Amino acid sequence: MQIDSWKGKNYIQEDYSSYKKGLAFQRERFKAGKDGTGRNNFDLMCDAIENLKSDLKIKVVKNGRKDILKRIQRIIDWYRTKELRYARNTEEGRMVIYPIDIEQKINKNLTIAYELLIAEMEELELL
Repeated sequence: MQIDSWKGKNYIQEDYSSYKKGLAFQRERFKAGKDGTGRNNFDLMCDAIENLKSDLKIKVVKNGRKDILKRIQRIIDWYRTKELRYARNTEEGRMVIYPIDIEQKINKNLTIAYELLIAEMEELELL
């Protein structure tokens, strides 16, 4: 994004590359998962995090921050395998029984992963 002067006024020239447009789209997908009504679409949020991680992977590794990618991947894996972790055998058969605060834990972990990705995007000057 570049700010130019035209007739004494500043305006933002929209010259985003397709890469930056894709990153912006995934950030918006993550935000769309948090609709503000208390009903979160965690799958959409996790998908957006996974896509951002994939898009940034090469640049982050070149920047020497492979540890951040591992932490983000652990959060993604934690979310994707939650049904296995909380599956219990009951009299009615195998059921998934989540703890009472699972939504808060999911929201917290996915938000941490998103914030880590945003920090890396800032570091790489992609925002």
